[in-house]
Amino acid sequence: MNRMNCTPKVRQKKSNFWGVFIMKLSYEDKVQIYELRK
Repeated sequence: MNRMNCTPKVRQKKSNFWGVFIMKLSYEDKVQIYELRK
């Protein structure tokens, strides 16, 4: 149980980082796809 108490914070930080990373990546991907489609 103690271990479970300390993981959420680290997980939240990681997921937040990945969320931003994926958002940035997906945005650039969208721009690239849009440029390719033109």
